[in-house]
Formats: sequence, C-alpha cells, structure tokens
Amino acid sequence: DFKKLLFKDFIDSLIEKDIIKNLMYHEIIKKYIRKNTSLTVAIYPLENQPWENILVYNWKKLKNKNIYGMIHTTVRYWDLKMYYGKNYKKIENILPKKILSNSPISTNNLRQGGYEKTFLMNVEALRYLGLRKENKIINPENRILICGDFNKKINNKLLDLNSRLSKIREVDFLPHPTISEEISTGNVVNGKLIDLIKKYTIVITSSMSSSAVDAYENLKIVYQLTEEGALNFTALRGFEDVFVFDNIEELILSIKNKEYHIGLRKENYFYDDSRLDKWNDFFKYF
Repeated sequence: DFKKLLFKDFIDSLIEKDIIKNLMYHEIIKKYIRKNTSLTVAIYPLENQPWENILVYNWKKLKNKNIYGMIHTTVRYWDLKMYYGKNYKKIENILPKKILSNSPISTNNLRQGGYEKTFLMNVEALRYLGLRKENKIINPENRILICGDFNKKINNKLLDLNSRLSKIREVDFLPHPTISEEISTGNVVNGKLIDLIKKYTIVITSSMSSSAVDAYENLKIVYQLTEEGALNFTALRGFEDVFVFDNIEELILSIKNKEYHIGLRKENYFYDDSRLDKWNDFFKYF
C-alpha cells in the first residue's frame, strides 16, 4: 500500500501548486493552438509529463489527431511514467497518435510496457546522429572521464572514486549540469559531453545516467556505478561489454587489472542513418 508515499503528490495535483501550474499550461497551450491556425502536424519530445498530456488533449480537441510523441533520449525500462500497460487506448485523448521510437531498445521497452506494434514508428535519433565515427581498438592507457550525477548520494560516491582513481590514472571529472555548488577537486572539466568525450577511453557514470549511452556509441569502455543493493537502472542493461559495479574497490581493481574488453560493436544503439530514411518514410504520411 503506497498511499502514504503518494499522498503529498496527490494533494498537490488536486488543490496545491501542481494544479495551478497545470491550469496555467492548459490556458497557454490552448491559446497558442487557437492562434496558430496554419499548424497541421505536431511533434513533441515524449516523456509523459503533465504538460504533454495537456498539449495532446488541446491539439486533438482544437485541431486533429496528427500529433506525435518523439523519444529524444533513452526509454528506461523502470520508468513507470512512460507506460500505461495495455489500457493505454482508454486514455487516447491525452496520448499521441503514435510514438516515434529512436532505437530497437526503445521499441522493445515500449512493447514490453504494453503498447501495440501499430502504435509505434521507428525514426532516426536526431540527437545522436553521427556519434559513431569508426570502429577501432581502444588504447587502455588513455584518460578516464567520470561523469557526475544529479543524485547527491551517488555523486558523492563518484567524487570519492575520482579522488582515489586520480592517484593511479589520469582522470577528469565532469560535473552534472544540475549540480551548481562548487566541487573541490582540481581535475574538473566543463563543457558538453559530446565535445569532451573524444579525449577519453574509459567513461564512468552512474547506472541511471544516459551519458553512458553517449559513451557506448562513441566506442568507449563504459563503467557504471550504482548504489549497493539497488536495481540496475542502466539503459545498457544486458550489454556484455558494459560494466556495472556497486563497490568502488572492485571497480578500481577492475581498471587496475585491465579486465575490460571491447569488441567491434557492429550494432548501433540508436537508429542513426544520416540519410534519415525512416524520417522520410514518416513524412510521406502528410
């Protein structure tokens, strides 16, 4: 019985801050749709947030059914807000006409979550186009990048790992963009991961971070750190050449002993054909 855990959020959604915020979204979105009469098709980044449901509801009511939710990052198997089970058809007034899936993994997770095959369309992952340039053998002596996390507890574990690894290897630490406080370590780097990642061979993230997928697609050796006893939240679950640890000592020992191995990754995580054939097939509907 999870009533006690959900009670505050439930009240917020009925009479407190969330209902005020969502009423504001409703009026703004409704006004925008009415004003822009030339719009005939809508595509939005799908995360199943309340504002998205409001957008879909108003679009279908004021326009038509041509509104599509686009997966813009990974679909996490454990993220329950993404799924409604097989009952999703009963709430079609707040769901898009179709979900545009950016990878075989996303499609599989969405299917496992109850969506029928006809509700999904495959398109290229625009955010990740061109990540994978070439397959090559990686030099294990290159630098290590540790990506900070929004979760303070796991971020502190990553900072501890950073401090200890720095004594034996060349390591840089990339803070999570949501962590604003000063990080007292001398090897901090700043910038976009996609620009920085080329300098490194090993990338270490939390198990929840989608940065691991960026690293994987860039042919890096990927380590992921999780909390002891926690579920494996990684989007790379089941990938044999990705290493998940809940013990810092074991992770360091694995790197020291060079236990990692990477083969030629023939299959891309995402649909990333630069010709955009899948997107072109989608736009043939209009």
